[in-house]
Amino acid sequence: ALEHEHAEELTATILSSDALERLLADALSSPAVQGALARQTATMGERIIGAVRASAARGDIAVDRAVRRRDGQALPGVCTRGLGPVVDALLAQLVFLTIVGTVALVASLTVGVHHGWLAGTLGGAGWALVQVVYFAGSWAGSNRTPGMGLLGIRVSRPDGGGIGLGRSLVRLAGLWLSVALLGLGFLPALVDPRRRALQDYLAGTQVVRDLTIG
Repeated sequence: ALEHEHAEELTATILSSDALERLLADALSSPAVQGALARQTATMGERIIGAVRASAARGDIAVDRAVRRRDGQALPGVCTRGLGPVVDALLAQLVFLTIVGTVALVASLTVGVHHGWLAGTLGGAGWALVQVVYFAGSWAGSNRTPGMGLLGIRVSRPDGGGIGLGRSLVRLAGLWLSVALLGLGFLPALVDPRRRALQDYLAGTQVVRDLTIG
């Protein structure tokens, strides 16, 4: 019966019918289906975040063993702290490239694109501005960047309060300095009792766990 030509014609008619299209559209837009898809997406996101945090925590433990540190994991270790800026740098770079690409496209269609020292200077200034808005703005506004939220950590004053824009700018300058020193500015976090890096010393901040973020 399934191989009969009438069955094939009937199947083709059903698949191409407007009624089937409306039925599928109604089913997919129903609250039950939308709720199930939302729950599935949320669950998958939670699993990914959990896996990233667990991997970083295992790295923290391994590093602590290597340096013979035995004060537990009350504060995030260097792997958790280090992975956050890597994620943030990639996101900030993506934002910057999107802006540059848009500006370059508009310029090429209007006044033309001219490469030279002015374009390089403007590009460098733009990249610095993106970092200020991304990092300092995130720290001042919500005490964490998206990368820190992914890792379940935040930055705070020693008393646990927010750090504000001034400290955020100083901390960003310290982060730039730590990177310019080929990462040496991050080494104090290995031995400091509060796991502070150079940027934390300069801004008077600390990084603490906040697993409610994510």
